[in-house]
Amino acid sequence: FYVRDFIEFFRKLDEFERELAEARPNRFYVGVVGGGELGVRVSRHLPERLRKYSPKLCWEIFEKDDVILSHYQAQIRRKVEQELRSRDVLYHTQY
Repeated sequence: FYVRDFIEFFRKLDEFERELAEARPNRFYVGVVGGGELGVRVSRHLPERLRKYSPKLCWEIFEKDDVILSHYQAQIRRKVEQELRSRDVLYHTQY
């Protein structure tokens, strides 16, 4: 689903989660457009929440710049990248 603000995001997320709980798909793909702060925060927390409905959830971030969190220091980026990998969240840059 596509959203432009937080209120709409949480409303649609609840709706989506109910549908996912009902369907219980074996494999499910989520793509987040944007590797800025919001895209990364969502990608750090939601996969765990949604994997209970679809254990083979594939979560990916697509970023147009050459790094995610481009406005952050390299040391912070590396730590976040490592955390994303440990949570099985893929990210693609220059996309």
